[in-house]
Amino acid sequence: MNKILFRYFAALLVFSIFLFFSTESRSEKGGADKKNGPPPATGVKVEKVKNETVQETISIVGSVESPRVSRIGSEVEGIVEKIFIDEGDMVKKVRPLLQLSNSQLKINILEAKAEEEESKKNLEELKAGSRPLEIEEAKAAMNEAAALWTKAKNEYERNKRLFKDKVIDERLLTNSGLEADAAERAYHQKKFAYDLSLEGTRKEEIEKAEASVNVKKAKVFLLEDQLKKTTIFSPFTGVIVDKLVEIGEWVDAGQQVFRISQIDPIRITLPVPESVVGQINIGTEVDVQVNAFTDRTFTAKVYKIIPEAQKGSRTFPVILVLRNPEIFLKIGMMVKGMLPYGTERKALFVPQDAITVSKEQNVVYVVDKDNKAKMVPVKTGIQRKSLIEVNGNLSPGDLVVTRGGERLRPGMPLKILN
Repeated sequence: MNKILFRYFAALLVFSIFLFFSTESRSEKGGADKKNGPPPATGVKVEKVKNETVQETISIVGSVESPRVSRIGSEVEGIVEKIFIDEGDMVKKVRPLLQLSNSQLKINILEAKAEEEESKKNLEELKAGSRPLEIEEAKAAMNEAAALWTKAKNEYERNKRLFKDKVIDERLLTNSGLEADAAERAYHQKKFAYDLSLEGTRKEEIEKAEASVNVKKAKVFLLEDQLKKTTIFSPFTGVIVDKLVEIGEWVDAGQQVFRISQIDPIRITLPVPESVVGQINIGTEVDVQVNAFTDRTFTAKVYKIIPEAQKGSRTFPVILVLRNPEIFLKIGMMVKGMLPYGTERKALFVPQDAITVSKEQNVVYVVDKDNKAKMVPVKTGIQRKSLIEVNGNLSPGDLVVTRGGERLRPGMPLKILN
């Protein structure tokens, strides 16, 4: 029994000695590693501190609106024959939207043009005057009438003598006198026609014919204008938000058929407090953020300041305008505008990714002249897209860590990756 205990304690002693030397050996190796040099540098990405001109800003919630909304009506009546677009379609200016039936108008135009041509030919004939053959015919007719008148006068004179001699009765004398008077009137009529053929058409008749041509021409113009209006076009580039008719419906003159809204450029209205509105300038750029696009900032410009406060709120509408070619912004969306106001000043900006929190305060890590991390406490100010204003022991051009700063500690060696 004593031999067994002796062997047990001897084995335990040998194991303890082995374990001690093994631990000492690892400690010596570890100590040797520490003596080999400093720990490896931490890889980081950096950006320069920027010095920019800024203004104070106020964050205001507004809404997206359309600069123009048009309720398109028809100028003529007719049956809807074709519809070229649908609700939600983006349309360019002067794009055809709707076609009314126009076959009867085309027939009326042909008739009106034929009447116009006829009146033009009549006018040309009047301006040309009588032709030589017509003058000769008028002269011949006048001479014939003169001869008949002479004959009738001679017959009347002869009958007067016969009546005086009581050869004929009074009835024959009276008849011959009437015939002489009729022949005289016929002569004067033929002579008047002959004189007109020599003088040409009277000015009054030409003016009357010209007026007739103008009336026919105006009728053609009116019908052609009505024909053009049977096709309804878009008055500007925008989006069709309402289609109010369908194919086959009868449309009266003045009836609304579409509602279109302009969506590029788009308008934003911000209700600005009375204390700030006097310090806002037309043309100032404004950063705009939308809940639907949290990772994107849009840039608008101050277009107009309405000089009348909204009732109850004592705020003034400030109108912004921005391009919207990809139709990201929709009418009615809520937006937040960072509206600059007041006088400009110089400020330091760093990327927002450079800001970290240490002991409940904002800090940035600066790369010092020895390429080591230097922690600088800062106070933040206004935001400008991906940058943020900082106030601290910084200078323009300093390199601040934007990637890899989460594990940094002051004095740690750095390796700049960019």
